[in-house]
Amino acid sequence: MNTTQTSRGFSLVLILVTLVILGGGAWYVSQQGAMFGSSTEVSSATTSPQSTEPVVSEADTEITEASTQIGEFTGYYEAVEREGLEEIPTSTCHTLVVLKGAPNLTTYFKGMVASGNTVQSATAQGQLRINLPWQDISVADQTAIQASASSSPITLSLKKKLQVGGHAALCHSFFSYVRIES
Repeated sequence: MNTTQTSRGFSLVLILVTLVILGGGAWYVSQQGAMFGSSTEVSSATTSPQSTEPVVSEADTEITEASTQIGEFTGYYEAVEREGLEEIPTSTCHTLVVLKGAPNLTTYFKGMVASGNTVQSATAQGQLRINLPWQDISVADQTAIQASASSSPITLSLKKKLQVGGHAALCHSFFSYVRIES
């Protein structure tokens, strides 16, 4: 056996050992997620990628136009026809009627409705109705949301966006969609 064949054999062995080590490392990492509970579990009712951004307690958080809090809202889907003004056509808005929600965010947006802001609205019973960012929600999650009812509500995590002054579209949402909570 000459030196070239020996070095080729050694290189091949080195490559195989490296692949085994990398494969074992990848397996170990995957098992750690299973052992300690993965933070990206997806409900069987959804197929969209789920954000792992944590929902933070808002107890000490002041809600302002410049804040971007994430909150959980439990409620049910309701399609609402909104009539436009002059050149803006009538639109169907996809909303969540909030039965229970992040207290500070709910109070903030109820205050906006009470002061005349027409982007969000309230039901006849005074429950906050949030416009959902429908175009940002997967079809599977839209279906799950639409299946909710006052007797079988759904819980969503939504992130309040920065509010920029000016006119908003009829179905504008002050929120980004995060995920359906299980």
